[in-house]
Amino acid sequence: TLIGIMTFDSTIHFYNLNSNLKQTQMMVVPDIQDIFIPMSDDILVNVGENQNIIENLLDNLPNMWIDNKISDSCAGSAINAAFMVLKKIGGKLLLFLSSVPNIGDLTVNLNREPKEKSKYKSLYGSSSSGNNSMNPKVREIELLTPYNNSYTDLAQTITQYQISVDLFACPLYNIDLATIYPLVKNSGGSLHYYPQFNVQHYNDKLREELLFILTTETA
Repeated sequence: TLIGIMTFDSTIHFYNLNSNLKQTQMMVVPDIQDIFIPMSDDILVNVGENQNIIENLLDNLPNMWIDNKISDSCAGSAINAAFMVLKKIGGKLLLFLSSVPNIGDLTVNLNREPKEKSKYKSLYGSSSSGNNSMNPKVREIELLTPYNNSYTDLAQTITQYQISVDLFACPLYNIDLATIYPLVKNSGGSLHYYPQFNVQHYNDKLREELLFILTTETA
């Protein structure tokens, strides 16, 4: 089994998992509009042969980013980078998302279009004061409808390379799952949702569901 680890904020971070290293080397890709893979080897490594350095990285990741103040998320660009790594061999992509992708590729706009531009505008009614008002059910339909088809289109691309996406969504606030979820659904992946994420509350659930994903055999 091969495994690779990436992290991202406003940039994408690859990790050299060569077992001959004393500690993991992090390589940063700052240009999220023109992504490149900084090295061809040692990004994906055999778990059994490199277990110690993999565990060392996982143990150190929380402290590495504990003081990170960057709020931007280039999750879409990171997904595309992971696709570039996996496309030659296929596999499973585990995406951990805590905030909306707001820069780079596949950004999500939480500010839904004004009602006068909505495709559901014919369903708007008028209040007794003459002002347009939206039926709450109509608003719900809009919020549960993908804002665009970018993640659906990406799913169609990655499935041609036998890649699926499992999403672990751990947001404090809305991340527009309606737009992102088609990537999971249409690639044959699974969604694990932890709303208003709190590590004390969700610790056991997250660990159990992640362990299940990592230990379940896939074709």
